[in-house]
Formats: sequence, structure tokens, C-alpha cells
Amino acid sequence: LWTWFTLMILLVIQYTGHTKELADTKLMNITRAVCLSIVAFFLLLLVLKNPFETYYAVFGGAIETSNWNPFVAVYHLVDGQGMNPLLRNPWMAVHPPILFLGYAAFTIPFAAAFAALLIDDDRWIKLTRNWMRLAWLFLTAGIGLGGFWAYEVLGWGAWYWSWDPVETSSLIPWITATAFLHSGTRVHYGEYRFLAPMLAIVSFILVIFATFVTRSGMWVSVHSWQDLTFEGTLIAFFLAILVGSSLVLLTRRYFEENDGSDKSGQHKDR
Repeated sequence: LWTWFTLMILLVIQYTGHTKELADTKLMNITRAVCLSIVAFFLLLLVLKNPFETYYAVFGGAIETSNWNPFVAVYHLVDGQGMNPLLRNPWMAVHPPILFLGYAAFTIPFAAAFAALLIDDDRWIKLTRNWMRLAWLFLTAGIGLGGFWAYEVLGWGAWYWSWDPVETSSLIPWITATAFLHSGTRVHYGEYRFLAPMLAIVSFILVIFATFVTRSGMWVSVHSWQDLTFEGTLIAFFLAILVGSSLVLLTRRYFEENDGSDKSGQHKDR
């Protein structure tokens, strides 16, 4: 669902006119490349963790999962419990799609900020601001709907929030996105040339970290449904690539900004 939303957002950007002036620019081409690289990683996860896996009975009574295996018989789980009882709630019909739509919208600000740091193009903010607003809006709604679900199902008493690890990991990118929405309004005045792209990049990285918290099983949480798997290891590796490459670009921009400030100060002294 997250992957599908990201692709739909890319199609909207490709075929709508609000980014017409950036259509054939180097900034837009790099932004598309970064977004498609992220989509490629998500598709890899889908291939390795197929949601349509079938259970098969093998010799000795053991059960294994496979997409297709002609040498074993299909095993029908006639006594299976089905969906986890905690997920059988009306709020869960809308909470995950809205949350994933917010997560997907964070991809554009990240890719545009990454491209801007790479080629030093401040026009990225024109592409980014509205998508960050959309991401903030849907993330806010997703967190709120998750609170209603937790209130009804998990028995947290009179509280909608319990500082659960997964809840908290979703709140942190909301905070950084809020900070970006304030700083991003000043970029076209030449302000926050380091802070604004940093917040856009950090927000997406924190979204991937929230996914890692949920999928890795390393934290005890009511939202965690599995132990550490190869899938969780891949997400950690992807997270390390994002952090490492972003640090390189942000460090370069930081020193460029400081050098520029020093030079302007020297000219004023003269």
C-alpha cells in the first residue's frame, strides 16, 4: 500500500502542471531518481516478504510457506484463528491507509531536499512545501485514529496515548515535519538553507526508523507483530544508507553556509 501510494504521488507530479517550470530540470530528474530508488527497495521487500504466501505440508508433518511448490500438498488451515483479534476493529480499516499515505508523501520532500543538497538548487522548496503539508495532515490523522483504536482495544483506561515505542516513533517525524513547515516558509528569503533541507530529510529517515521499530521486533510493543527477521535487517541496512548519504550532503552544506557567513562578515569589517 505504501509503495502504491508513492507511485501514485509520482504520477501526480509527472502529469500535473504545478511543477511545470521544474519539469525538465536537473533538480526534478534527480528527485525522480531518488524516489524510484526508494520504490525499488520497497518492491524488493514485497518480493522477499510476499503477502500471498501459501502454507504447504511437508514430510514429517512440518508446515512451511512457499509461493508455489509442486512437490508438496497444500495445507488448509481449517482451525486457524484468522486475523489477530486486536486488529478486528473499525478504526483499523482507515488507520493504516491514512498513515501510509502520510508516510508516502514524506518521500517527495526527502528526495527534493536530497537533490537540492546535491546540486545546490533552492527551487526544491516549491516542490516540497505542499507535499510536506499533505504528509503532516495525514500523519496527524493517522496518529489520531490509532489513538482511538488503542483506546477501544488495548484497554489503556482513559488515555489515548501510552508512549508505546511504535506510537512514539511515529510522533517524532510529526514533530520534525511541523518544524519544517515553519522553517520552509523562509527559504525563499535565503534563510534556513541548512535547517530546512535537514528537517525534510530527517523526517523521512524517522519514518523509515518508525517502520524498523514496527517490523524488527526489537522493541516490546502492542504494534509489533513479529521478531527480528531478514526483512528487518534489510530495513536497517536501508536506514544506514539513508543516514550515511544524507550526513555527507548535510555536512557539505553546513560548511558551505559557514564559509559564506565568514566571508560576508570579513567584507563587512572592511
